[in-house]
Amino acid sequence: MAVAQRSRVAATDMAVAQRSRVVAIDVIRGLAVVGMLLVNDAGIPWAMPRQLRHAPWQGLTIADLVFPLFLFTVGASMPFSERAQRPPAVLRRVGALVVLGSLLVSVKQHRLAPSTGVLQQIAGAYLLAWLALRLPRPAQLPAGLAVLAGLWAAYTFVPADGTQGSWARGTNLADVVDRQVLGQFSEHGVLVMVASGVTVLTGVAAGRLLRERPDGRGVTTRLSALGVGTLAVGTAVAVAVPVSKPLWSPSYVLITAGIAYLMTAATHRFVDVGPGRPWTRPLLVLGCNALAAYTASVLLFAFLLKPWQADLVRPLDRLAGAPFAAVAYAAATVVVVWVLAEWMYRRRIFVKL
Repeated sequence: MAVAQRSRVAATDMAVAQRSRVVAIDVIRGLAVVGMLLVNDAGIPWAMPRQLRHAPWQGLTIADLVFPLFLFTVGASMPFSERAQRPPAVLRRVGALVVLGSLLVSVKQHRLAPSTGVLQQIAGAYLLAWLALRLPRPAQLPAGLAVLAGLWAAYTFVPADGTQGSWARGTNLADVVDRQVLGQFSEHGVLVMVASGVTVLTGVAAGRLLRERPDGRGVTTRLSALGVGTLAVGTAVAVAVPVSKPLWSPSYVLITAGIAYLMTAATHRFVDVGPGRPWTRPLLVLGCNALAAYTASVLLFAFLLKPWQADLVRPLDRLAGAPFAAVAYAAATVVVVWVLAEWMYRRRIFVKL
């Protein structure tokens, strides 16, 4: 009887631990949303600070960290999600993201354009990571590394338009594959989606650490070690493989994952273990409704207000110059979306797919 009672108590404790929400994940997701708004909704794109603009093809700026950080949180949330254990729920989520993504792309282009986009890449990366998690746990990390090694081998040894081993614009393997499958190269294309699935897997490792140690003991140290090790490996790989967000190159996957681990370690220490939770409320509310925030930003700033953007930015430009106008307009979009997210959070409205 006592053994059975202890078993029931242990099962209850485990269920509570599984349902417990790690605030750090939401805060980091909210930070990614802020980065997305600043990068995507610049009042004058060319006048934004260099670090808030994407590297042209190769290289790394703060802007290039935003999307991988978001995908990292997608993976970090999976160990806490009951839906991630049910295939029908996973397929419904993937399908809904693809449909919504196609609609938002069509809205931005003012025509029916069911092409690739941010949400479609999230859907594909999530599905690929979920499939990898069906493997035995000891095989999952080797599978992710094998994908990166396979991509490196494909880019290096498979000729693309007569060019072999090219990571350059227009002469790389991703360009050829996308032209065959999608009609043109896309930064959210086929090989990019495969590589970003590994980014989601790196987030799963962080999520498992946070879930399996709800008391927080040793989590910061382990996440920091993962971050330093992954960043070191990525930096070494970058000697031979360019860091390229448009191609989501293996070095880019590893370096951005290393940075994400270190950010998660610091945020967990500050928010979940330390006293920082009240101070991160704006990021928390954005992270809890990231899908609604992204959708609202597209509908409001990339569709409804786009025709008047120049008129809205012009007074700011006259007041303090183009760089100020670019940043001020982008910051205003963050405030507007945050107000919406705060309103939803207070009413316990959470948009999930």
